[in-house]
Amino acid sequence: TFEELTANLKETNKNSWVSFAKLRTHRSIFDSYNKSKDLCLEDVLELLIDIKDLKDKLEVDIFKFLFANDRVILLLDGVDEISPDYNNFMIKIMKILKEKTINQLWISSRPQCANMLEESLNVQAHKLEPYTVEERDTFINEIYDSYKESSKDKSKADTMNDLKVFFELLKNDKYNNEVNNPLMI
Repeated sequence: TFEELTANLKETNKNSWVSFAKLRTHRSIFDSYNKSKDLCLEDVLELLIDIKDLKDKLEVDIFKFLFANDRVILLLDGVDEISPDYNNFMIKIMKILKEKTINQLWISSRPQCANMLEESLNVQAHKLEPYTVEERDTFINEIYDSYKESSKDKSKADTMNDLKVFFELLKNDKYNNEVNNPLMI
């Protein structure tokens, strides 16, 4: 997951500021910006400070210093989840980050948005391949088994039975398109 990637990047880049943001939780921040305005690097930096909700002056100063010295790694999760309302705005932001800094930028999106990002930013997306039926079933069984192991007491028996029925439904070929995508399970 992106959260695991963030943890790994923090561990291997101790002299950098590693910042993860689920974009869908910041729609109100995007609403407060004039999406048609020409953005500059300072605007993008202020937007990132707003997204990370940095209030303390020292924290803001450290972030700005590390950003200016290309020691910020940004992980933006769910670009597709704020689209299409913010497509152009996000493209402007990402172009500025790509062109003006060498800070690292990681973006997650579903395939329909990945193609737009590839074209707009002239980058190559890394796409997840769909699960095979066997991989899907193995994954579902592992999830069920892990819940089952952690739910030994009787009070969770009903929940476990419901979960088992749900997972059995997911294995139905009728739902292949939905559950063969690792992001959808």
